Amino acid sequence: MLCSLKSVAQDSIQLTVVPTWNNNPISLHSSYKLNDNVIIEISQLKFYLSNVRTSSIENTSNYHLLDLADNLSFSFKIPSENSGQLLFNLGVDSVTNSQGAQGGDLDPMKGMYWTWQSGYINLKLEGNYSKQFTGAEEFTFHLGGYSGRKNAIQLVQLEIEPEQKEITLEMNLATFFNRINVIEQNMIMSPSVKAVEMSKTMAGIFSVERK
Repeated sequence: MLCSLKSVAQDSIQLTVVPTWNNNPISLHSSYKLNDNVIIEISQLKFYLSNVRTSSIENTSNYHLLDLADNLSFSFKIPSENSGQLLFNLGVDSVTNSQGAQGGDLDPMKGMYWTWQSGYINLKLEGNYSKQFTGAEEFTFHLGGYSGRKNAIQLVQLEIEPEQKEITLEMNLATFFNRINVIEQNMIMSPSVKAVEMSKTMAGIFSVERK
């Protein structure tokens, strides 16, 4: 489940990521109300979190592929430091991309690599939306790209308690769909400026759950 160039310290933090729809955990092929007219159903959610660390840790290199079809992929350990920040990249960095296909969670067999593009897909979100009195329409978002204006990787920085040993990271997909117009923009499948813009929107839906 984990491809890492640096072993996790013995003293570690348990990080659990929970995709939600307004605080309620989501599941594949369930329907969620976006507004009075639109219903969203998610059929696939896969994404990379990389270089997950606290702010006092440097040169951490790790890659975690989270797949909503595999609940175990959403919980893993990261090095523990007395820090007030959690940092991670949503996606795979340009240096790793330029090195070509790799193993572990970066194995192209995981379905997150564009062979024609020679680069990793940072996030896949697929499903359908249905409007009142109309049939369902598909949406497909494959967000990636690592070069120039099409570099879609996003750094996320969140505050945590300095001595926290367990962190729950919420990913609110209702917020994402409320910030885009899925009826007008429902397909991105290659590196582009629009993919970068949508990646920024996606990076903004993470928050640390406060107990």
